[in-house]
Parts: sequence; C-alpha cells; structure tokens
Amino acid sequence: MRKPYILLDAGGTIIFPNFEVISEVAFKLGYFLDPDNLLKEFSYVNFNLDNLLKENHSLYKEEIHKSILYTLERLLINKKDAEKIIMETKRKVKNGYLWTYTTSRIIMGLKNLKEEGFFLSVISNSDGTVEEQIKFAGIRKFFEKIFDSGIVGIEKPDQRFFQYALSNLSLSPEDAIYVGDFMMIDVYGANKTGIGAFHLDPFEFYNSWFGYHVKDIYDFSLEIINNRLNYKDERLYPFK
Repeated sequence: MRKPYILLDAGGTIIFPNFEVISEVAFKLGYFLDPDNLLKEFSYVNFNLDNLLKENHSLYKEEIHKSILYTLERLLINKKDAEKIIMETKRKVKNGYLWTYTTSRIIMGLKNLKEEGFFLSVISNSDGTVEEQIKFAGIRKFFEKIFDSGIVGIEKPDQRFFQYALSNLSLSPEDAIYVGDFMMIDVYGANKTGIGAFHLDPFEFYNSWFGYHVKDIYDFSLEIINNRLNYKDERLYPFK
C-alpha cells in the first residue's frame, strides 16, 4: 500500500496554548502554575468536554472554546482572575496569539514523517488565524496546506469540511489518515467521512474509549514509519 496522506488537527495536536506565558502572567496575580501541570489539566478538561459531546454534540459551539478558562478555574483560580490572565496573556504575546507553543517531540515527529516521504496538511477549527499561529510556532514548513474553518466556513465534525480538504488535495478518504485530540470532533468527523483516524491521548484519560490512541505526534510517526499499522484495524474506525 502506498503511503497515506497525513491530515492533522492543529490545536491540542501540533500547537498548544502558550502555558509558559500564561504561568508568568498568573504569577503576577499571585498564582503559582507549573506549565507541565497546566498541559495535563488542559488535557483533562478536554477529556471531560469530549464526554459531554458524546452525550450532546450540540454543546460544541458553546463549550469547546472555553477550555483554557476551564483549565484555570480547575486550578482554583476564580473566573474573574482567570479571564484577566487570558486577556493579559493575549496582550503579551505577539498578535494576541495564544496557540503558538509546540514541543520538541512534535517537531521530531513531523520531521520524521517528512523525511520518510509522507505529505501532511492541517484541518483545523479556528478563526482564520491558525496558519499564522503555526508559522509562529515554527512548523509551517512541514505542511502542504492549512484548512481553517474560519476561512472555509465549515467546522469539524461536519463531514463537508473533511470532504472540502480531500477534494482540494485530490484525495479519496481511503488515501488519508487523520490525527487529532478530540474523539467526538476529530475522530468522529474523520470516520463519518470514511477516513481512518488516530487519537492523541498523552495522559491515558481515554482508556475506556475504543479507538487507536497514541501519546503524541512523535509516537504516531513511529507507528506509521515502522510499519506497525494495519490500515484495516478497527480501532481506526470507532465511529464507522
């Protein structure tokens, strides 16, 4: 089988909120936050949101964009201070972009995939700025195209968004693999379009969910490059 085309989510997959700057701003307000712990709590908040979406998918628009706020509140920061921290962080970072942080493991994983001859593009729910934020993170060079819901006008898990990207790239669903951090947005939407999908679960919160879970993009790259993947594996299609 020829190499699959790799389609990736952006936020929570290849870029993250800049928790280092958030921690610096919070410290000035008297809160001592560890960036690594912020990432873990952020992942747990998103896991809880995924569980809510499993029960009621219509909650997406009103809940999913509050994950940073919910993370800070989970760390016993009152809502007023949490909102102030987010606002001050946006003022401090360039262009108000919160999602410009990535990790050495992500960069290594993307580099591995490119060196092995895989083609990559991004399909992301955003506000029209995801390409700029990926540029600020220093990883734009790894991707052929960036599909931003704020520009396309359709959001995941809507199948039309995936179909738009496939058509633009001249791909069939069976030609691609999708990778994302939300089961009920990324994996669900990809599966409903006929695309097999990996789910990123760095802290193993999703052990009870059926699916193909890996820690991060680096581990995903090893699965693909070392031929560990059976493309008919049922775990790639939990929502088929």
